[in-house]
Amino acid sequence: MPKDAERLAALAARLRLSKAETRFLDHFARAPKPAESIKDAVFDRDLYRYGTEGIIAVLKLELASARTRAEDDSGAMARTARLSALLKRAEAFVKPQFPLSGADVLAAGVEPGPRVGKVLKTIEDEWVAASFAADRAKLIARIKDLSGT
Repeated sequence: MPKDAERLAALAARLRLSKAETRFLDHFARAPKPAESIKDAVFDRDLYRYGTEGIIAVLKLELASARTRAEDDSGAMARTARLSALLKRAEAFVKPQFPLSGADVLAAGVEPGPRVGKVLKTIEDEWVAASFAADRAKLIARIKDLSGT
């Protein structure tokens, strides 16, 4: 658990926050701070992996800070525009549904056990890295490649 996540979890317990509030703080603490130069595909992968809630909160704070600096700095003005674009993208992001499940891995001939989860995670990681492009048939074929069936 990241150090900030530990501190915020302790704070949430001390303040007796609700589960929803505690979950929000955890998502916020774990959310990466997007670089201004981040490519859309990489940003979408972060949104998929970390969720939109924490990343949106981070972006809103960064945007508020950048707007304050933008009053006197044209470079900060450009940063504000980029952060605004990232925020809009994050707010519009709909998490793609991974089209496979453990049942698909079992149906492809992988024996029940930890290997099922490992194969599924490997394929999901590849699917995310490919910007969610592979369809179900290609992913099932990939199960067979990995399992040797």
